Amino acid sequence: MFKLIAHNSRQSVVISLTEPILTQRYLISTCVIDLLFASIFLTLLLNGSDTLALQYVNYTSYKYKIQFQYPTDWVQSEKISSHDKGADISVSKLSKENDTSNGSLFWITLGNDTAIGSNLQAGLHHVMKMLNDSNALNEYEIIQPPSFTTIDGQIAGTFISYARHRFGDTELETVEQFWLTYVGSVDYYLMSFIAPIQSFSNSDNAMVRNHLVNSIELLDATDMANGY
Repeated sequence: MFKLIAHNSRQSVVISLTEPILTQRYLISTCVIDLLFASIFLTLLLNGSDTLALQYVNYTSYKYKIQFQYPTDWVQSEKISSHDKGADISVSKLSKENDTSNGSLFWITLGNDTAIGSNLQAGLHHVMKMLNDSNALNEYEIIQPPSFTTIDGQIAGTFISYARHRFGDTELETVEQFWLTYVGSVDYYLMSFIAPIQSFSNSDNAMVRNHLVNSIELLDATDMANGY
């Protein structure tokens, strides 16, 4: 069982990632972003010595038709059933138990719900709106508006958001970068890299984040989500 270590002014709090009232954000086939906030956070320590020794391993998902590279000391997980909650694929690095300052997670979801729009601009608008609606109980804002890039030759939109999550007396501030790219006629990949505000932009996280996204290969740019 994974745990999130958060803290407040009085004491550290260990939050079980299986706690049903704590929610992680993911895009389901009905195009509603459900918030299972805590389960997208796995505490992570990235220090200088880790960076110097960092090596990557190839990961290929034939189910979700995607390939990318992630650090060898990170933990990879892939959804077995479409009925399971959470992202289709995620990679993270477990931290030392007493580390409360850093945390990172990269996740990918494949969908084919045209409710987010059949083009990239409309899709970005709907994703941002649903994220805003889903964060109604938290402080939330888009801190970098949408811009365009490419992922494996496919045009992708990206934006960055800030959120302050509250778990009782405990607060956690995070920054999250999203990428959205369409493949085939209506299928899309929604991806995210999330970390606490104090570590999101540090050099280690920036290097890993860029390598994760730049190493992505889309294995079949046709209508894929119907088949999984």
